[in-house]
Amino acid sequence: MGGRAMNTALMRFQDYTWKHNPKTIQVACRREIKEWKLPGQGNLLQDLGPGKRIVTGEGELFGEDCLLQFRTLAALCEQGGTGLLILPDSTGFEASLVSLTMAGQAGPDIVGYRFEFWEQVGEGIPVLREGKDYHIVQEGETLWDISKLYGISISELARRNPNVKRPDQLAAGEKVALR
Repeated sequence: MGGRAMNTALMRFQDYTWKHNPKTIQVACRREIKEWKLPGQGNLLQDLGPGKRIVTGEGELFGEDCLLQFRTLAALCEQGGTGLLILPDSTGFEASLVSLTMAGQAGPDIVGYRFEFWEQVGEGIPVLREGKDYHIVQEGETLWDISKLYGISISELARRNPNVKRPDQLAAGEKVALR
């Protein structure tokens, strides 16, 4: 007669696993829509595809190590970057922890908190990792393409690559300095 209990997992982000799931979790999904104004005719909507999911919530961290738990989450927020976020219903996707707030009344062995994650949609911009000092030009690439790919201004790329005479004519296999 009774309903079955929902099988929930503990929420995880990167290498951190919550000891207790947050009290509330909201997952907002939306589509990216561009509205074009048509004079005298109204408007036209263009569907650009799915937008990012935004996950918000709040909870409490318990135990003698509750401040350490919060500091661990805060370090993940401060370090930035994306990682695998697993929600209690086992839904998982790449996301970034964009906001973490200590909230509510902190007491002995309890810390309240609020959080916000943004889903990484698409491939994203390649991150400059240690050792990634240059980009090897592919056929047809320009300095503008590389600028957009790595999020480095065209003027900064030009400064770092004084040997490039024409930013629109790069040779395949040429190395472009990123740092």
